Amino acid sequence: MYFNIHKSTTAQGKRFDVLYICNMSVDILHTGQLLCSKPYIGDPFFERSVVLVTQHSPQGTEGLILNQRIDLENPEDMGIIGDFTSEFRIGGPVANDRCYFLHCRPDLLPNSQFIANDIYFGGDLKVLEHLLNTRTMGDDDIRFYIGISGWEANQLQRELDENTWFVEDAKSFEWITNGGTEMWKSIVNEKGHPYTLYAQGPENPEHN
Repeated sequence: MYFNIHKSTTAQGKRFDVLYICNMSVDILHTGQLLCSKPYIGDPFFERSVVLVTQHSPQGTEGLILNQRIDLENPEDMGIIGDFTSEFRIGGPVANDRCYFLHCRPDLLPNSQFIANDIYFGGDLKVLEHLLNTRTMGDDDIRFYIGISGWEANQLQRELDENTWFVEDAKSFEWITNGGTEMWKSIVNEKGHPYTLYAQGPENPEHN
């Protein structure tokens, strides 16, 4: 583990320091881990985001943002199948015309990809439609995400080297469904000092 102090500047020219804690190489990153963004990374899409890694290889990495909600007036326009009423979340900026899903019922949904613990990704869509329409799979068993996050080969390594993310192990599916928008703050608070400095800082650095 090592520490790095990054000096940043707001649009009004105000300087502020951000302490970064760095201890992860992409070489040991794997499917099922969480990418937690450092504050003030300069990308509003990923600011204070928690990304579950759904695929990682030398060719690149994919994942779903877990803590950004979205309200859809017409879910059917996104290809949502079945009679589904639970909430949706933004999975990422890539392929945002497509819908992805995580669930905890591989016993009901064949062709699911194991992620970690009781968390699974994807599965047979025809079976899923039947499960949702018959309420065999409940709203607490599945979460839908619009779009996905993706990194090309070596891109995530560069971002880790630049202290854009710190990495945690994935938790349970129930933690995903209950985490909500406070998920990021919960993770950094659980890690204790000095990570809690991240959570205590203002979301807008101009308020620092």
